[in-house]
Amino acid sequence: MKTIKFSIKVKAIDSYIYGGHLFLILKDGRIAFTELSKVIRKLVDNYSNFENLIRLSFQRNDYLSNEQGLMILGVGELKNVLMKLWERATNEIEFSIDFDLDDFEIISEVPSMPVLDMRLYAMRMYLGCKEGLYEINLNPQDNYHF
Repeated sequence: MKTIKFSIKVKAIDSYIYGGHLFLILKDGRIAFTELSKVIRKLVDNYSNFENLIRLSFQRNDYLSNEQGLMILGVGELKNVLMKLWERATNEIEFSIDFDLDDFEIISEVPSMPVLDMRLYAMRMYLGCKEGLYEINLNPQDNYHF
């Protein structure tokens, strides 16, 4: 099975999905985020014929490792229909959505450009830049500054 992909039209240089949120480093150096559920809603709004496939693909990722999913996929007819729809989505459709910066919340600004790498772990964002490694605490009660 090929991976179902989508693109987001926004002026960003890097992105990361963590804790149900999409984090972006915007081209102007600002750091922004939005809930992943907003991204899924925009996809569903644009591609309503594929709503269930989009939700299955991007909201849940445990169907191949739990008993309920394996039982459903064990029914040959269901599996065949799903595989055909999945193939159509990966071969014929380029899922794409536009995002306005109003859809994102700005949390900080990159202290040094360019950003060479970004990782999120244990409610912290780490940015590797030419001038060093920066850390930001992602606790909402803090002020999101490096």
